[in-house]
Amino acid sequence: MATHSPILMALPNARLLEIKRHGIAETTLEETQHFKLFREFIQSPSEFVADAFHEMKASREADQSDQDGNLFE
Repeated sequence: MATHSPILMALPNARLLEIKRHGIAETTLEETQHFKLFREFIQSPSEFVADAFHEMKASREADQSDQDGNLFE
């Protein structure tokens, strides 16, 4: 079953597989990116959201800078 639910991933004897660049590898709940993001959010929701908005803004500014630079090449 494909899921991002940390509850389902934490079921006893669950076998977690992760698709990686070089194939499929077994992993643990704590090693999944989804678990790491969820843990960060639970530890400090307001800081998590603020960081996400900051990263989005920085990404947009970088994209805009790239677009502006390409206009004159």
